[in-house]
Amino acid sequence: MEKKLGYFTKSQNGITTLIFAIFLIIAISLVTLLGTRSSIFDIKIQTNEYEQKLAFEAAQYGLEQGVAYLSKNFSMIRNSTDPNGWMTGTPKWSPCTGTDITLPCGDEKTALYGSETLAYKNVNNLVAISTVPGVAFSVHYLTQKDPILGNPPPFPLVTIIAKGLANNGQAVSIVQQSIRTKNIFANQPNGPILSNGNVLGTGNINIWGAETNGDVLSIWSKGATMPLSGSAVTYDVTVPTGQYPQTTSILSYDTTNGGDIIDNDPNFPPDLFYYMFGVPKSQDTLIKNISTVYANCTTLDSSSSGLIWITGNCRLNNSTGPNIGSLENPVMLIISGELRMSGTINIFGGIYLRDSSPAVTIVGTINVFGFLAVDKDIDFGGGDVNFVAQETVLNNLQNNLARFAYIPGSWNDAI
Repeated sequence: MEKKLGYFTKSQNGITTLIFAIFLIIAISLVTLLGTRSSIFDIKIQTNEYEQKLAFEAAQYGLEQGVAYLSKNFSMIRNSTDPNGWMTGTPKWSPCTGTDITLPCGDEKTALYGSETLAYKNVNNLVAISTVPGVAFSVHYLTQKDPILGNPPPFPLVTIIAKGLANNGQAVSIVQQSIRTKNIFANQPNGPILSNGNVLGTGNINIWGAETNGDVLSIWSKGATMPLSGSAVTYDVTVPTGQYPQTTSILSYDTTNGGDIIDNDPNFPPDLFYYMFGVPKSQDTLIKNISTVYANCTTLDSSSSGLIWITGNCRLNNSTGPNIGSLENPVMLIISGELRMSGTINIFGGIYLRDSSPAVTIVGTINVFGFLAVDKDIDFGGGDVNFVAQETVLNNLQNNLARFAYIPGSWNDAI
């Protein structure tokens, strides 16, 4: 009897062990399954986060492309009546309807803007495919309707809205940034000749100054402007006969100063570069980086325009062509080396000679329709020189050099 009981007890222990093992295997399987499911879930989360980041980066890249497009096409954007402008031909700017939920008039669920807001339409390459498979972005523009013109204003505030897609549209990100027009000049030159040193006004020099509130400014200098002598004359442009090329209505001549020459001015800006461009002279590479850079002036001609930085000497003569720049598209030359002008040359725009530049040398007949600003003394020497602060050139120079700048705090990842 005792033997049978012992056998039965051993059998029970075996069954218990087997059942425990089965439960243990089941438990381990469940834990493994749950762990696998958790790992898959984590992978999905990480994949979704990665795709969302891709979509966000694509949208951010779209914003940068949007700014680059506007900057490159600024000349036609600022002029809505230009043949290549924003409103000519097939309408590019169209009013939002108040029921349009598509970008940029809506957020693809709700219409956000009415007819006072204009959306930029019919623009090439607004949708682009990334080099990353399944990633793409689109760029859209909004601006406000000019209450009088009905078109975008000449210098519009533009909101760029960019949509980024990843995993063929499964991940979406929309960001926006507003930009405004920023003039290249912190202060537009208020006279045809500005000098951070002395000015020697000898030779055959004619100066038609700039008019401000009925007053004429011909020469503005930190140092002394030597009494005009010889054929050096300035003209009163407030009198019709004083307009170029008329040579009557003289203001200053032969040691007689008619009030249009301001010299030894204690209020002359200590940093002329900063006064003009809004960038300290010590950081002038910020302006150089947005300029077209040449070693010299040999390639300049009537087709030259915009901001041009000359790292070496600038020698202008008849071989470079009779015209540098044009009335409609002037140049802004920033010169590090020597400026030598000879022959018969018409320069439309501005010239800035940095403090590293030698003195100006002029031989021949030179007409500057704009201004000359110099970081040091000016001695014109020989030659026939006409300086004309022509308003059309100065305005076109200001307009053509304007750029777009970000409006702080206008970035948003929701519209």
